[in-house]
Amino acid sequence: MLDLTYDEAIEQIMLKNGGFASLKQLYNDIWLFKDKNKISGKTPNNTIQERVQRSKKFFRLGLGVYGLNDLKDKIFLKEVEPKTAEQKIERIHAKIQGMLIELGNIDGFDTYTNDKSWTFEGKLLGSLTSIKSVPNFTYEEIIKRNVAFCDVVWFSSVGSEKFLYPKRICEVEHSTDFRDALLKFKELEFFNSEFFCISDISRKDKFLKELSRSAFKSLQGRVEFFSYDEIIATYEYKRKGIKF
Repeated sequence: MLDLTYDEAIEQIMLKNGGFASLKQLYNDIWLFKDKNKISGKTPNNTIQERVQRSKKFFRLGLGVYGLNDLKDKIFLKEVEPKTAEQKIERIHAKIQGMLIELGNIDGFDTYTNDKSWTFEGKLLGSLTSIKSVPNFTYEEIIKRNVAFCDVVWFSSVGSEKFLYPKRICEVEHSTDFRDALLKFKELEFFNSEFFCISDISRKDKFLKELSRSAFKSLQGRVEFFSYDEIIATYEYKRKGIKF
């Protein structure tokens, strides 16, 4: 059993993840490199936070995301300036998804995205999430055709076995009519999950019109709309207002 120091363990996790990691990833993976039986303190997560904030080995890369100083010049992926309308939509989509992932991580959730190859501030979305595949919380068919294709999902632990369950399911709808998102939510309506649609504020009326259809009556009052500006404001507030 490996039993590295906290700094050494954090460094190994970051190296495996491309040079950086979220606090949530560090909390989850630290025991791959440390012997839990030899930890005397009751708050190892606090120790991890203290090390990434104070050690000169690490630097802050995002909301609850830290990187290796030695790889600072190599971590960021070069983002090509979008030229086509499709590329511009993808850039906005990825930006909001990246913020949602980091917000979920910092709030203590495990996070997942379908769009692992998209980038946010030079970081692969797939490298920001704490889990890479959807946990088996229900029938495999529902996971494969539905949840696995969701933009961002926040999972929380349930029970002593730490069973992961979808707490919040977020769909970013830049130009579609919201129908596909609502159909996903419809199939999952019997789960105790929160459903979010995120788009430009100018499209809220379109969202409300689609949600008002009789086919989605059971979802009315369960699906919340958030504008891009609200997500960005929340992200910036948390990034400036907390010590992480």
